[in-house]
Amino acid sequence: MNYDGYNNEEIAYVVAFAVAHENCEEARRLFEDKYGRAAPPVRTIRDWRTRFIQTLSVLPRSHAGDQSKRRVSEEKQAEIVGAFGDDPTTSQRKVAIQCETSLSTVNRVLKKQEIRPWKLTVVQEMKDTDPEKRVDFCNYVLEQNLNAPDWSNNIVFSDEATFHLNGKVNLHNCFYYSNENPHQILEKEMKSPSVSIWAMVSYRHGIIHHVFTGTVNGENYAHLLETVVFPFLRRKRNCIYQQDGAPAHWSLAVRNLLNTHLPNRWIGRDGPIKWPPRSPDLSVNDFWLWGYVRDNVYKLPKCRTLPDLTERICNFLDQIEPQIIRNSFKSFRDRCKKCSEVGGGHFQQLL
Repeated sequence: MNYDGYNNEEIAYVVAFAVAHENCEEARRLFEDKYGRAAPPVRTIRDWRTRFIQTLSVLPRSHAGDQSKRRVSEEKQAEIVGAFGDDPTTSQRKVAIQCETSLSTVNRVLKKQEIRPWKLTVVQEMKDTDPEKRVDFCNYVLEQNLNAPDWSNNIVFSDEATFHLNGKVNLHNCFYYSNENPHQILEKEMKSPSVSIWAMVSYRHGIIHHVFTGTVNGENYAHLLETVVFPFLRRKRNCIYQQDGAPAHWSLAVRNLLNTHLPNRWIGRDGPIKWPPRSPDLSVNDFWLWGYVRDNVYKLPKCRTLPDLTERICNFLDQIEPQIIRNSFKSFRDRCKKCSEVGGGHFQQLL
């Protein structure tokens, strides 16, 4: 065979290297060293490599035959489907190699069997004792709302988030292959970068925010309570301050301040109302605010400096519509109900 001016041996040599090493430029250089003549352009080598991976042939579809019309044996279909049954998180490319077939064949079999890729949901990892504590908290909220329907609207949620110039984490490659959406979740411990912005979200009074210049610790968090939180809540006697169990929030100095200034009016680790550990899915800041902010502040044009990013974040927080904030509190109530129904486990897939 002579194709594009190159014989079988030459094509096989350059494609084999490009497939094995994923380097078309180096494959072209080695070709010229070996055969002493002009190598195919990098674009041609890349096209050959892609065709070979997909069809096990470097020929265009018109030469190689219409792959879509080729019959796949029942045994081969069962082998492909079985590979995804054994490991639903595998990739089509890995299955093609495992089953010694083309990527396009795997894709056609999946479509025929109506097996689709479902994106996984990343959630906070929980410990064995967490579900019971989550149920206790959610039931408490639901009971209070039965006695006073607007009780949960008095909660003032607070938390810090980290922002950096590089933007957000890409999770596009997490898929689960199945005929139906398995509502599969992926547990992952949350990690934080270094620059923190704190925000307090109130149903009636909007959002108050503060920028930390360094790592959040018990000392600067206590200072925030004394200069921002307590003056704000002193005039709002029905409000209940919420914080999670982060180390800075749990220092003895912080707990003493909260018990002194907000007796029986705060939610947190070892507080009068106990916040369940590892429950960002119940915090307005975590399940709504920070994602909403990130989706907007990282839009083009990108910020080039951290001060520019910080200013953009603060300006955006000031402009969030009150109705959007109120909707997040309704979502909080719905989440408490759903969390109680599932026994404190993950429930995002049911919303």
